[in-house]
Amino acid sequence: MGRPLGMQILKKMNKLKFKPAHLYDKNSIYFITFHTYHFEKTLNNNTFSILYQAFRNCQKVLEFKVYAYVFMPNHCHLLIMPVKYSISKIMFRIKGSSAYYINKSLNKNGKFWEDNYYDHIIRDEKDFEKHFNYIHNNPVKHGLASNPEDWKWSSYKMFIKNSETSRPKGRAT
Repeated sequence: MGRPLGMQILKKMNKLKFKPAHLYDKNSIYFITFHTYHFEKTLNNNTFSILYQAFRNCQKVLEFKVYAYVFMPNHCHLLIMPVKYSISKIMFRIKGSSAYYINKSLNKNGKFWEDNYYDHIIRDEKDFEKHFNYIHNNPVKHGLASNPEDWKWSSYKMFIKNSETSRPKGRAT
């Protein structure tokens, strides 16, 4: 007796490098992870700066909300909500423009990012908080910083600054 039909189909899909389509819901917040090509640790202070500029330029052009981000030596995490365009279009633009300028700065050609990315639609406040904290604690988890505020390439300081300025005056914290 051979393998069950489901296992046969799964084996064929793996050979084809099957990648399920990314779901798109305009009113959802997404947790996204994407990696450098072959997971190489090619991002550093110079390339982080280029990536940050490409990310912010894409945000202006494609109009998406940013709740959190972190750039690591071989991967990035984002917590964003599309306003006008799909996640696929946003990721294509972020990865494409940053790869172009980073490769140019490194005098390289070819792939900089892995083709695909991981996305997860945030389901509720608890899920949002979990991913928000995961993003900001990622540099600590990987031994790149002692505290989230020590890592320059994340939104942590922006979050702290915004939460302090939006705190009501004259009330205990």
